[in-house]
Amino acid sequence: MRRLLISVISIVAVTGALLLVEAQAPPPKVCGDGVLQNPNDAGVNEDCDDGNRTNADGCNDAQANGCRFVCGDKTVSAPNADGVNEWCDEAGDTALCTASCGVKLLGWGWASTFGWLSLSSANCSYFLEPNQPAICTPATNYYVQVDTGNNLSGYAWSNNIGWVCFGATCSGTPPYGSLGAPVTVSGEPGQEPTVSGWAQATAYGDRGWFSLNCSDPGVCGQSSYEVRLGSDHFYKNDDAVELTQPTLIGYAWHNYAEGGGLGWVQFNPAVGIAWLQTRLGDIYAGGRVEGDRPQGVFNATYRILANGDVTFGSQSGVGTPWVDPNYGPIDFPTPQTRYSNLLGKIDLDGLICPMGLSDSTCTNSYGQTVTKIRRGNDLNLANNNPLGGNIYYYPGPGTLTIDNPVAFKNQSAFGYADGSGLIIVNGDLVIKSEVTYEAALALNKFKNLASVAWLVQGDISINGSVTQAAGAFMALGDGVTRCPNAGCGIFSSGSSANFLTVSGLVMARTFSFGRTAASPLRGSELIIYDGRLLANIPPGLADFAEALPIWRSGTFAP
Repeated sequence: MRRLLISVISIVAVTGALLLVEAQAPPPKVCGDGVLQNPNDAGVNEDCDDGNRTNADGCNDAQANGCRFVCGDKTVSAPNADGVNEWCDEAGDTALCTASCGVKLLGWGWASTFGWLSLSSANCSYFLEPNQPAICTPATNYYVQVDTGNNLSGYAWSNNIGWVCFGATCSGTPPYGSLGAPVTVSGEPGQEPTVSGWAQATAYGDRGWFSLNCSDPGVCGQSSYEVRLGSDHFYKNDDAVELTQPTLIGYAWHNYAEGGGLGWVQFNPAVGIAWLQTRLGDIYAGGRVEGDRPQGVFNATYRILANGDVTFGSQSGVGTPWVDPNYGPIDFPTPQTRYSNLLGKIDLDGLICPMGLSDSTCTNSYGQTVTKIRRGNDLNLANNNPLGGNIYYYPGPGTLTIDNPVAFKNQSAFGYADGSGLIIVNGDLVIKSEVTYEAALALNKFKNLASVAWLVQGDISINGSVTQAAGAFMALGDGVTRCPNAGCGIFSSGSSANFLTVSGLVMARTFSFGRTAASPLRGSELIIYDGRLLANIPPGLADFAEALPIWRSGTFAP
């Protein structure tokens, strides 16, 4: 059976306490408030509402003065009464009816001093999780958006401090700079665009300014914070269909000049728990296996074997044989044991062969071709050509870094051409871009299937921006360093709010799981034992593969 070796697992949930301050009633629904109401507090079904830009023009066609159709009346007019050709018209939006029509955000912010801050009235229709109760807001249309000029604008709502405006939507004078809240692409791969500028709790006037980026007040050296434009998974409350929508992430800061204030607002805070999940396989730990999981879900499909306490759950059942805290240790393969243990043997010395500085290939003792890798970009050959049953070797020293996406291709659907490959790294492996398999469609023979294994004589580190990694990953370590020191054979998933899916299996001396994305539908880190390693065994791993569980699914993971 497959063994996923884990030393110690520690998964942290982010929680918070709500400190209520004095509540503020929502504004009245009246003609002239810039929001289309059906009906308003006077019982009038409004056909338009221009925010009283034109006094006494009325909000209903049947009134004596009738409607003067302008930006903000929720009727797209080309032209409107001001001669403007509108592209969109949101009720209450008196500035963004032309090419500035923007992308509306969903999501929440959280402050320990005043609780939840809603970025959109649509939040009551979309949950962060399917079964999470909605935190409903006033029956008033509002939103925060990014317009086509890449500026943040609009209103958010708090039941405790009232309206919070963003950017040029606000009035007054911010402590530094101008009212704008521009969104800037950082230029760093995997980094979300940054937001700078200001938001304002309107009831507080010029004492209500929130800084969205430490660079605006010039305090980054003392406290580095920023808000970014990101995205998250939301679920329609009536059908639990998952949607990916833009939202804000990061922190904003409020304080008074004399000290005190509303403090930190964290956007898109974790509302669930981070947890590890494997599908179609087992988990084995040389020590304890501990960590939380959402109610009603499981960490493994089959067996969880450990040499210590187990708090993980198996989908197949409880107690022996599915959950066994007394399974005993399995020695990790080392150079001293010639990389053999109960799982089988890997003849690492026989799989590689000596190469000079100018050599690009050699033939090992098994008659297999070994291709030298000098840099991570050399693996881009896999985007155009299958692995061909060959071995790829990075002789080191140092780190092999995968900077560009790699998609391992299947062989032709005809003949016995081999789609497998073995990548051996004499050093550390760092993955900074997506590593995937081509979809397994219309293949006649398993031999054609793309299947890759990574043997790493060091640590394996995945950047937090990466969401997919394909292959059988084995962090063997350098054979000298003792864990938990770097180089001992650590698998690190990277620290970020992104989900990570590994299609294959992972073996390491020590694991560091740092993903904080939370969902009851899947683990923060999801390892899918897809069966490729058995269906088309990479060169040199036949003995090792005999210890793996039989794979019975009808579809390979992409």
